[in-house]
Amino acid sequence: MEPVVIEKILLHIGEPSEPPVVLPARAPPQVEMDFDQVAQANENEWPDMDQSAETIDETWN
Repeated sequence: MEPVVIEKILLHIGEPSEPPVVLPARAPPQVEMDFDQVAQANENEWPDMDQSAETIDETWN
């Protein structure tokens, strides 16, 4: 709890007695996001997700 004692201990074990300098916060880096909405060559890559396919008449009991 005594600053003088703490400083002596830190210097004895080779640790700095002053806190490091805190740099100011900065914004995250900006990257360009490419949202390609052009249909791919293989449109039926997920055929079970194709909502344009004909539906089979099923009755739910």
